Amino acid sequence: TKIAYDGALKHLTVGFTGKLRDITPARVKGYVADRVKGGASASTVNRETAVLKMLLKAAVRDHVLSRNPLADSEIKPLRMAPHRVRYLSPGEVELLLDACRLTPCLREFTLVALNTGCRRNEILSMVHSSVDWTNRLVRLTATKTNEARVVHLNETALKALAGLPRRLDGALWPFGPDQVSMAFMRASRKARLVDFHLHDCRHHYLSMAAMNGVNQRVLMELAGHKNLATSQRYVDLSPDFLRQVRESLEIGASR
Repeated sequence: TKIAYDGALKHLTVGFTGKLRDITPARVKGYVADRVKGGASASTVNRETAVLKMLLKAAVRDHVLSRNPLADSEIKPLRMAPHRVRYLSPGEVELLLDACRLTPCLREFTLVALNTGCRRNEILSMVHSSVDWTNRLVRLTATKTNEARVVHLNETALKALAGLPRRLDGALWPFGPDQVSMAFMRASRKARLVDFHLHDCRHHYLSMAAMNGVNQRVLMELAGHKNLATSQRYVDLSPDFLRQVRESLEIGASR
């Protein structure tokens, strides 16, 4: 989040020179138009305008401004493309895991991601002492919702963690967030996967769970989400699965 906000501020300070009180709805609309014309995505521009609005509210709160120039404006977020969901076929899984072998511990990291649905930083926060090897679970404290949760490990995930080299500092992984993301991107390209990123391992896990009959309430718990709507955005159902469901629901057929 800090990295995203720093990126937004970098563009805002270029787009809005001068005084805070000189910012007007018209200038903001012009800024949005210029950013879109320059190739920025809708989500990026929406993040930047959200940061700007927060800054102006804080300026009023701290008595730097007497009023928020955007308080009564109708500056709406840009419409974003439909949320993408990408999961792997069995053959693609094998190709990806083979490509991950070129980077130490990346194959194990990917196996944990595909078999737990945990976020990148949640996996990176795992240390040897946070894994209950007997009860086959890991306790996460560094979560996106800032609430600790327990993730149960299947045989594949447990073996992946157990196979990692033991370190004196108790850490499990030899890389940081940016390093593992870049290494995964290289492996994905080597495997010739189209449009598959590290976070898509989470999409894959939840989609597979849904197609194996896991209900929405359980999906929410598996994902560590606080509401069902968020979990639903992560789930996509394959055409073959939908075809099988339709065939199983055939009603009134002659026998």
